[in-house]
Amino acid sequence: MKRKLTTKFIEGLKPNPVKRLDCRDELMPGLVLRVSTSGTKTFCLHKRINGRMSRLTVGRFGVLSLAEARERVRQILYEIETGRFEERTGVELEAKPTLSDVIPDYIEKHAKVHNRDWKRKEALLAKFPSLHGKRIDEIKRADVVKACDNIHKSAPVSANRALAHLKHLMTWCVERGMIEASPIAETRSKFVVNSSVRRGAE
Repeated sequence: MKRKLTTKFIEGLKPNPVKRLDCRDELMPGLVLRVSTSGTKTFCLHKRINGRMSRLTVGRFGVLSLAEARERVRQILYEIETGRFEERTGVELEAKPTLSDVIPDYIEKHAKVHNRDWKRKEALLAKFPSLHGKRIDEIKRADVVKACDNIHKSAPVSANRALAHLKHLMTWCVERGMIEASPIAETRSKFVVNSSVRRGAE
């Protein structure tokens, strides 16, 4: 989405519970407002640096006003163009995306191409809200098992299917070089269900 950002628009912008939203500012080139599935609103700069596209975190809306974000981006762009940009400028260069960043790309680039039921896949991947804010390289097997156990409490079949789709997404991330190995490659659906049943019986 591209539009002229205003404070009123940002304040009234609601999060999408399924995928993060990116709103590009028409006034300041490269300035993007990112809204996470949980509602966190962050100003970022999308810019090619040293030959590769990078996303730099400028600051959270509320801590930083829209005017301040535009001025900060203007300063960074000047530093980049004059060759004086350095990582220690205080701007974070994001190396790895979060799960909520990856899901929309996975759906768009893979699921929609190969799966007729991609909307179902997208809905099942949305059942991992506790993992959405984690960087894709920081997600552990224990995190996934715990999340599946929570899904299993109300929908055992959905837990198995959600795990299957998440495993496929992780394999896709490995193939694209986002992570070195999937943390849940050896996790079986039966294991997740049985572990939940055993705890409930104790």
